[in-house]
Amino acid sequence: MKKIIVFIFVTVFCGIIEADELFPFAVSFDTPKDSITMSSLLDAPAGKHGFVRVQEDKFVTDAGEIRFWATNLSGRANFPEKNVAEKLADRLTRFGINCVRLHHMDSWAIWGDKPKSQRKIDPILLDKLDYLIAVLKKRGIYVNINLHVGRWFDDRDGFPHKEKRPKYDKGLDNFETRMIELQKEYAKDLLTHVNPYTGLSYTNEPAVAMVEINNENSVVNEWANGNLDELPDPYGTEFQKQWNDWLRNKYKTTEAMLQSWNCVNEPLGEEMIHGGDFITPLNFDGKDWYLQREDKEQADCLVIPDEKLVRIIVHRDGKISWMPQLMFQKLKIEKNKPYTLSFRIRSNEPIRLNSYVAMNAAPWESLGMRDSISVTPEWKTFQYHFFGTQDYDNARFAFTGLKTGTVEIAEVTLRSGGNFGIDTDCTLEKGNVPILKKNEIFHSEECRYDFWQFLVDLEWNYWLPMSHYLKSELNVKSPISGTQLYYGSKHVQAALDYCDDHAYWNHPSWPAKQWDNKDWYIRNRALVNYADKDIFTRLGTRRIAGKPHTVSEYNHPVPNQFSAEGLPMICAFAQFQGWSGLFQYTYAHEPNIEPEKLTGYFDMIAHTGQLVHAPACAAIMLRGDVARAKTTILGSMDQKTELNAFIKDRSPRQIDFKSIGLDFRLALLHETALDLSGKNGTDPQKIPVIPEEQKVFVSDTGELTWNLEEKDAGYFTLNTPKTKIFTGFIRNRNFKIGDVELSFGKTRLDWATVSLTEIVPNRILVAATGFMENSEMKFERYDHHDDKNPDRMTVHNNWGKAPILCEGIPLTLSLPTNGKTIQCFALDPSGCRKFSLNYNVTGRNVVIPFNSDSKTLWYEIVFE
Repeated sequence: MKKIIVFIFVTVFCGIIEADELFPFAVSFDTPKDSITMSSLLDAPAGKHGFVRVQEDKFVTDAGEIRFWATNLSGRANFPEKNVAEKLADRLTRFGINCVRLHHMDSWAIWGDKPKSQRKIDPILLDKLDYLIAVLKKRGIYVNINLHVGRWFDDRDGFPHKEKRPKYDKGLDNFETRMIELQKEYAKDLLTHVNPYTGLSYTNEPAVAMVEINNENSVVNEWANGNLDELPDPYGTEFQKQWNDWLRNKYKTTEAMLQSWNCVNEPLGEEMIHGGDFITPLNFDGKDWYLQREDKEQADCLVIPDEKLVRIIVHRDGKISWMPQLMFQKLKIEKNKPYTLSFRIRSNEPIRLNSYVAMNAAPWESLGMRDSISVTPEWKTFQYHFFGTQDYDNARFAFTGLKTGTVEIAEVTLRSGGNFGIDTDCTLEKGNVPILKKNEIFHSEECRYDFWQFLVDLEWNYWLPMSHYLKSELNVKSPISGTQLYYGSKHVQAALDYCDDHAYWNHPSWPAKQWDNKDWYIRNRALVNYADKDIFTRLGTRRIAGKPHTVSEYNHPVPNQFSAEGLPMICAFAQFQGWSGLFQYTYAHEPNIEPEKLTGYFDMIAHTGQLVHAPACAAIMLRGDVARAKTTILGSMDQKTELNAFIKDRSPRQIDFKSIGLDFRLALLHETALDLSGKNGTDPQKIPVIPEEQKVFVSDTGELTWNLEEKDAGYFTLNTPKTKIFTGFIRNRNFKIGDVELSFGKTRLDWATVSLTEIVPNRILVAATGFMENSEMKFERYDHHDDKNPDRMTVHNNWGKAPILCEGIPLTLSLPTNGKTIQCFALDPSGCRKFSLNYNVTGRNVVIPFNSDSKTLWYEIVFE
């Protein structure tokens, strides 16, 4: 007699309940013989069908198309002891993971403890890595080898001024010759090394699915972030030299360059900001200078004539993010007129402020100058040349977002005119034409176009030769990517074998200091309420037509309380869009693979809410349960269009359908991609028009649905023959997904995530996930005074302790019996049966009620 087995994983985030209604539960690190496993989806050993290679927009082997449901190992997690490596590989196999991205190896770990330099790979650690890769391969798990991620050269390696260079030498290592040579050295040492456990070098290892040259790294992006503005010598000199060489190659002479740039050089007009020299006392009552604050006790403002500065002392951060702010009002700005603005500023602690010239009334639009500036205890001078964007008689110049502490400002001046070109002493013949800085982008359009083209050419001259070196000199046989699409030129990245991207929903933010484990927050929001505005629309419409596409980092980081929604949704979307791989970031940062509590923002190793959906994700990605879109919409973006978008946005980070005037919500309905030839874009007359007010989006396959009809109560469903997904807000609604019905009792946030997956023929897995936390985890508002951003939440460094606490779910599941009888069992943390459950048969359906009394997240149903 045939049996249909249904496994059910359950944990849902519900309305406020007492702690004793939560129970300890964590997915076991052991894999008993009778427990749940997705190993049947893996084809062991990895590489048995030859090398992964590129065929149009797919990865293939000799057995046909291959896709990756994958994760990352970061830092020291790449170097476990041998017994740990075996156990780790078994657990990854259990969840159907068929590829591991080896990330951050070079950042601190691979060189060993207290190395004399960062050039010699530690042989003990290399042996651990070799063994890990061998045991992964044996079980059918490929690897994605990352080369440069976080190695940051210092004096040991012959590179002075580390702290004055961009972090990890990002951008700089795209053009600094010796850094490039040392990247090649590391690639050679690692990739040509023969793994003693497989007998193969990594250049000749079919279990290496892909190689990534340089993570999240681009000279275009680093310049756009202002990180190359103040490069110390010898790096700044080299940057300027290459800029002058580029200009000389194009123009030959200074005269030809200046003629092309059409530089504006007008005498400076009268001072427009009176009292900006701060040599006499001022009132800040709103007549011209104005300190806007929530109340008089929030901040004080005082001119210090002897020091020629104004001092703002903020006693309390604003409830509104831009308060308090200091401004000068009643400025007259004229369209297309050139202006020069400058000021000096410092603060007692490092902070970031916004500075702008804008309307002094709604809609508060910028009138040509807006910037986010980094302020430190050292005096900094900022100068801006800009053209007025429209005629406006009541403009303001302002510093906004002042924070608790002291800020001092001096020498504030705004005048019409200025030199929008270069000093007369700067010539190509002397080789001293200066590098444009981020804040100096308001040169002539021709000058800015040249500089952006120079940056893109630096990319061409870095990524293609690096790829050529790996392929032609080292003989790497695996597909190669450069970096992530939104960090630089898409045209450059598309010249390599495949394209990659990253995305995070509600990534942690650090207001003062990056990676400060006490001062940070996340936005506690569910993506289902923003599906038409972020993540899917962005990722979907910056993909490149004709290239395999992967997302090698994706997560909804904890302690976001909706984080369980992320992986099932993104996998369904990835398969619908025809992507080749999805990598959760990250499985672990440390070689301790059996933690008893949540260990940080990103680690999946103890994240019950993600782990219990991993089998469903594996089925979607590896078995192809979700149908690819029926229709593809191509947006045209040739090189000139991309360059103009860089100039307009001052950044490469948001180049997608919106940059070319297309609705990026199209990605929810159809497959979307960018055509880089500029010749094969979809006829605009054939692109469907989506009403602005549309709230329900159904994919052209009919399988994916995003429903945003009820404000702040969105939900997503996936309906396929073998996999069904629900995630979203309940709001007293029942949900029907094909022939399956779901109804919920009261839950913490009135929200849940549920997946149903046929593991093998006649065997189904159901998962419902949501709330979990460490014991005694202190989750709270980041700023109790910030009423504008109540979803900013943190635990500071109070992550709590073991065990992980989970919530039972009040769920009733109805599904067809097909005339069969059933048995239902609760499962223990290892996925084995612990006791049977009751159920009801109504007509042709079985109705199974689940509640928290079972104190489990897993259930099994057998149809006989």
